[in-house]
Amino acid sequence: MDIEKYSGQTLHSDGIKLYSQNVVLSEQLNNEIKATESHLSSAKIKNVDRYTLINAIDNTAFYREEDSERLVAVKPTEIGINMYQILQSSASTNELELEINIPSGGYMDLAYNSLGETDGSILVYNGDGEQIAAVNPESAKDKNGDEVSTVVEIDGNRVIQKIQVNSETQYPVTSGIALATGATSWTKYFNSTGWIARDGAWSLSLNHKTWVQNPTTAMVKETWRTVVEKHYQDTKWYNATGLWEQYDCHCLAARNKNPWNLEPWRPAVGGMQTIAKACNP
Repeated sequence: MDIEKYSGQTLHSDGIKLYSQNVVLSEQLNNEIKATESHLSSAKIKNVDRYTLINAIDNTAFYREEDSERLVAVKPTEIGINMYQILQSSASTNELELEINIPSGGYMDLAYNSLGETDGSILVYNGDGEQIAAVNPESAKDKNGDEVSTVVEIDGNRVIQKIQVNSETQYPVTSGIALATGATSWTKYFNSTGWIARDGAWSLSLNHKTWVQNPTTAMVKETWRTVVEKHYQDTKWYNATGLWEQYDCHCLAARNKNPWNLEPWRPAVGGMQTIAKACNP
C-alpha cells in the first residue's frame, strides 16, 4: 500500500459508498461493519470516535486517527473485510483492535493445521462450538518492504494486533487484519465442487478461487467448513479425517494445482505422512 498515493488527497464532500457482495460499510467509521449472507453479523474497530474520514480510493475508505499520525484503511472484499493501519511516524499508535460480534456463548481461538501447527490466524466459534468466521492478521512491513515483528492477542471478543516498532523502524509501516465473515455458501470460495470417477473410484473435485494464493490456517479451515457443509451427507462421503488431511496438504503444498481431487478411499495417516506422499497417501 503506497502512502503517497492518498496522503495528499482531500475529503470527498459527498461522502463515500463502499460495498461488496456480502459486506455493507457505513460512510462513517462510528458504526459497525455489517455482514450479509454470512454467519458473522458484524464487527467494528475499537475507539471509532477517534477516526475521521479523509478519502476513498479504489473502494477503500481511509480514516485519520485523532491525536496520532496513523491512518486506518477499510476495504470490503468478496469474503469479508480487510482493515489496515498505516503508521506514519513514531508518534503513531501501534495497536489495531477489532471487536467481533460473537454470538452468546461463542469464543475465538488459534487455528491449527493437520500438523498441529498454527500461524497465528484465528477461528471464531458460536455457542455450539461451530466455526463461523476467520480472522487473519497480516504481517507488517516498513517503508522498504522489510517485515516488522507483530504480536496478536485474543481478549474476549477482541483481536489486538501490536506492531513491534523501535528506534530503527523505517516509516511508514503498514499492517492489517483480514476478516472472513463466515460464508453461508461454498460458492464464496470455490467455482465448483462435485464427485468425479477417477481410475474406477470416486473423487471429490474442488475448483478453488483466488483465496488459495496465500491461505492462512484459519482460512483453510473456514473454506473446508463449507465443503463439509455441502457434501457430508453425500453417499460417497466417508473417511472425513483422511479427506481433511488431503485438503490441508493441498493448501500447504499444492495450492497452485486446480482442481484438487480428494479421495475418501485413501487412508488417514496424519498430516506429515500425507505431505510426504504428495497428498496421495
